[in-house]
Amino acid sequence: MITVRDVAQFQPSTSELIVEPNGWGIVNRPVNVFTDAEAHTSTGTVLGRPVTISWQPVSFTVDYGDGTVTSHTAPGHAWADGQPWAQTETSHVYTESGDYVVSASVEYSAVVHVGGTQVPVLGTVTIDTGDAAVSIYWVKTRLVRGDCIEFPLDPGCDAP
Repeated sequence: MITVRDVAQFQPSTSELIVEPNGWGIVNRPVNVFTDAEAHTSTGTVLGRPVTISWQPVSFTVDYGDGTVTSHTAPGHAWADGQPWAQTETSHVYTESGDYVVSASVEYSAVVHVGGTQVPVLGTVTIDTGDAAVSIYWVKTRLVRGDCIEFPLDPGCDAP
């Protein structure tokens, strides 16, 4: 049996925390938060034997900075893979404007490959991502009949 302590000299790669749109959002609209964590390997020696360790992300915990903390089994995905401003499995809706710091951690399971044998590692390793700042703004909209050049006195236009 191999435990996390036996492979403590190895660490999974650090993943990046990504916020869409880029560092800002709108009150009561989804802000997309995800990581780029993926399965990967590292090599070295354990007990004097050459090994390869396969790291598999198994859990993602996100602290959205407003008191909301959630856990997911997938890292999430970019809006480029879907519709902008759409709700995703890892997005969050802020109900108040302000500046927030989002953080996340990725939990990895590991398998040690040594001498043609695969040995699952008992336990998991958790790696924190870097923080990401996000500013949330209120937005007021109005229906107008055209642009401000053609209709300079309409709401939202800076009339001369």
